[in-house]
Amino acid sequence: MLLTVYCVRRDLSEVTFSLQVDADFELHNFRALCELESGIPAAESQIVYAERPLTDNHRSLASYGLKDGDVVILRQKENADPRPPVQFPNLPRIDFSSIAVPGTSSTRPRQPPGTQQSHSSPGEITSSPQGLDNPALLRDMLLANPHELSLLKERNPPLAEALLSGDLEKFSRVLVEQQQDRARREQERIRLFSADPFDLEAQAKIEEDIAQMTIMSQACAERCNIMRLVDRRWAGIAKGVGTQKIIGRVHLAQVQIEGDFLACSFSILEEQPMDMLLGLDMLKRHQCSIDLKKNVLVIGTTGSQTTFLPEGELPECARLAYGAGREDVRPEEIADQELAEALQKSAEDAERQKP
Repeated sequence: MLLTVYCVRRDLSEVTFSLQVDADFELHNFRALCELESGIPAAESQIVYAERPLTDNHRSLASYGLKDGDVVILRQKENADPRPPVQFPNLPRIDFSSIAVPGTSSTRPRQPPGTQQSHSSPGEITSSPQGLDNPALLRDMLLANPHELSLLKERNPPLAEALLSGDLEKFSRVLVEQQQDRARREQERIRLFSADPFDLEAQAKIEEDIAQMTIMSQACAERCNIMRLVDRRWAGIAKGVGTQKIIGRVHLAQVQIEGDFLACSFSILEEQPMDMLLGLDMLKRHQCSIDLKKNVLVIGTTGSQTTFLPEGELPECARLAYGAGREDVRPEEIADQELAEALQKSAEDAERQKP
């Protein structure tokens, strides 16, 4: 049977791969295969299926209910006592993935395991939330650990370039700038969450975020039988003109477009009127482009394309412009009228909220 493995490493990097195994394959052998593909030691791996961790290494995959086409999650366990590099036996392991690159999206940082240490020196830099308060020490640790250095090159090229330049002052400056930039973005995020939902600036930012996020309605998720894959730790409230509950997030599922099966992740919204909205996150992942001349969506990773449906061919659930007693009105006129009504209502609501 073919199983898809969604892997999350300790540094928050993600990778997806597929394995062809027998149903009577034991779990400890499956862990070994995953180690070859992901690089995560079998002893540090935690395999989760249907929100339930698989713990008995001598049970077969079929005994856990796994079947052909299923998706499992492989997480790297937090190491309570990380093994430091040989050259620096007294130093803690640091999660460098939490250093965000300016101008790009970043993942919420997690505190690295182990006790944070502070160091006093004449060139000491103000202590950061991640405990990276000694650039010289950090530079030596990176240069002594090829794995961490390669990870830094992949996830943070500007900092890696400053490190390899050999200029400690330049490395320190880039490090501090990135930490300060991330702190500013975190403050902006907190301000946005506490902003008045009728504030025009807040609405613009929320709309921009939603456009970048792939979402699916709860009703559609139930029809597709993927509610068992929802990670409810990602639950929350989407605020805009009104509010909408976010049930959780599906980290990995396949979406078929024409003959292609694309790996996608999306947030599940409770009252979303449309079944699914493909956001910029997935469009970028699969290098999609919209050709307005041909009226098609081109999938760059596979080279295939699919035609956009005209209004008359849309399924009933997708015809937002239709309603009872409006069959005699052209779709273009209905869409224009509803857009004008929505704009007028939004302006009236914003006017009422003014002091």
